[in-house]
Amino acid sequence: MRWARSRGLTKMLGPKGFTALDGFGMLVKGFEHRPAFGIPYNLSYYPTLVEACGFQGVGDVVSGYLNPAMPFPEKIHQLAEIVQKRRGLRVAVFTSRRELRAIAPKLQKMYNDSLGGTTGNTPLTDAEIDALASQLEWFADPKLIKIVLKDDEPVGFLLAYPDISAAMQRTRGRLFPLGWIDMLLELKRTKWVNLNGAGIVEKYRGLGGTALLFSEMHKSVVAGGFAHADIVQVGLDNDKMQRELRELGIDFYKTHSVYQRML
Repeated sequence: MRWARSRGLTKMLGPKGFTALDGFGMLVKGFEHRPAFGIPYNLSYYPTLVEACGFQGVGDVVSGYLNPAMPFPEKIHQLAEIVQKRRGLRVAVFTSRRELRAIAPKLQKMYNDSLGGTTGNTPLTDAEIDALASQLEWFADPKLIKIVLKDDEPVGFLLAYPDISAAMQRTRGRLFPLGWIDMLLELKRTKWVNLNGAGIVEKYRGLGGTALLFSEMHKSVVAGGFAHADIVQVGLDNDKMQRELRELGIDFYKTHSVYQRML
């Protein structure tokens, strides 16, 4: 705190990553569950410790579990088809990581329009969209990335990644000498997928666009042959999406809190 005050700062807020794309918050519920790749995990006494130091929670995000074996409402898929026809929307199909990288620059404005202002989300900078492009190129399975287009402009997105947490645990996060091989293999054999970002511009939210995202979410999980899916960090202020996800059978089983202290 002395360090922050000496630089003219008036508050401490976190924990947060270095970019808008990073996981954030301190785990306060769900310690018994495995962490999704890239999402913070901490021991259960941490929240009590930081609260004793004068920090207060100022925002929560929740993560949910989806069992692909559970029945999924067929009406969601039907509504998604109707919305695409009536609104002139289509879902882009990618076959290579190079194609994903090429579309990344167009995602910046769309992301900012769809997620900006919700808990933990800030507008993407040019540098962060470059980081996203690199992330898509290295870790993404093209079949799991869904971009909703109106004409040729992105208006919605669903980002899903195979979870390689098990390999990270085995290798203790070390890439060398052979850790990178284990991680590459885990991309192919993992039964977990992380749905780590979904949004649609406000113009299409009340017109069935959300149903289109949910339909694509289910298709991604099933087509990938995954047995488990983690819906990662949905803001509590996004109560409408939470309610709709619960109706689809998603159990919000982990909560992360962002803490703040005035200096």
